[in-house]
Amino acid sequence: MIKILVIEDENIAARKLIRMLEACQQDIRVLDVIESKREAIQKIPQSAADLILMDIHLTDGKSFDIFDKIECNIPIIFTTAYDQYTLRAFKHLSIDYLLKPIAQEDLQTALNKYEQHFKAKTAQVEYHKLVELIQQPKTYKNRFLLQIGNKLKPIGIEEVAYFHSEQKTTYLTANNGRSYPIDFSLSQLENELNPNDFYRVNRQFLLARAAVANIQYLSTTRLKVELNQAANTDIFVSIDKIAKFKAWLR
Repeated sequence: MIKILVIEDENIAARKLIRMLEACQQDIRVLDVIESKREAIQKIPQSAADLILMDIHLTDGKSFDIFDKIECNIPIIFTTAYDQYTLRAFKHLSIDYLLKPIAQEDLQTALNKYEQHFKAKTAQVEYHKLVELIQQPKTYKNRFLLQIGNKLKPIGIEEVAYFHSEQKTTYLTANNGRSYPIDFSLSQLENELNPNDFYRVNRQFLLARAAVANIQYLSTTRLKVELNQAANTDIFVSIDKIAKFKAWLR
């Protein structure tokens, strides 16, 4: 039996991950679901877990901070949306990752890797080296070159209010309200832009922090975002992103 700790602060994501684990071929028992760094620091040293599935971004900060507080000798499969450079760092250190949204076959592959390389507890995981690699400064996209008719228009990232997807086309909307089609998907933009300045609130909208004017509570599980520059449609925060969106704005 593989005894697993799940570290995930989004209840919906945690429940889905547990269902996926139960659907895997291995005999698996989920010992606990941990929702914060603070809780993880308290529980990991006393845990009898064989394996940890750990989200990188928790409501109270990045899970890498846990390794500054405690020694962790339990193999970890990270769940992440990091770019390919960082993913290569995971592979170099023999640590697996699951790129969100997690696919069942990727989870199965990760568990197979655990059984092959870590179950015998012969592999040594260099978590501090991993953190060092991941936290190396990254260069983010700071301008776009837009084609308008037969002209090219450069626009700085500080001039962008939001990006949105409509009918398989991505549009950049500037602070002046004008929108331009661009040759990027929202997923590509998530990797190209500084996550401190831009956040994807749902499948259609990626917002600039500076463009957010107000947040309206429609219910305990539903938020509406009002922008400094009005969008053509209402913008709602996906239920599974509400906690992280509020943390991002702080």
